[in-house]
Amino acid sequence: MLLVVFGASGVAGNWYTGKLLGKNLMRTTLLYPIALAACYILLKYAGLSLMWLLGIVVLWGAVHTSGLIVSQILLTSEAPEAPEFANSLFVSFSNLGVTISTAVGGWLIAISDTGEIVWGGMLFATLALIFIAANFVSRAKSKVQSAVDVKQ
Repeated sequence: MLLVVFGASGVAGNWYTGKLLGKNLMRTTLLYPIALAACYILLKYAGLSLMWLLGIVVLWGAVHTSGLIVSQILLTSEAPEAPEFANSLFVSFSNLGVTISTAVGGWLIAISDTGEIVWGGMLFATLALIFIAANFVSRAKSKVQSAVDVKQ
């Protein structure tokens, strides 16, 4: 039943995230890994209460599933002249991400236990935040440089 709840909350998360992306792409994209990390922290420290777990699964499903739309919109906005190519990169790198995170997660379980898998998620959320921030800084510098070049 929790998987059904997770999936249903994912639909709601996609709908709401689409609205947020329309208002502010950069802020929504930056908040995504932070929200995902918050879900992992809640999951780690919530204890065994079914009511807490149900609430966390609703939030986690909404946040986790919305990452797909965040990634796809961000990537296709980077290459408006080649949306098909950008979409193919999205699919390829999504699959690569699943492969790498599954391997790291399996390794974490092998050296510790399933309770520590949350730290792998935190690692990837932190890496995502770093790369997203670096991307936005790079884009901002590029826009400033373009503006300077136009004035000259």
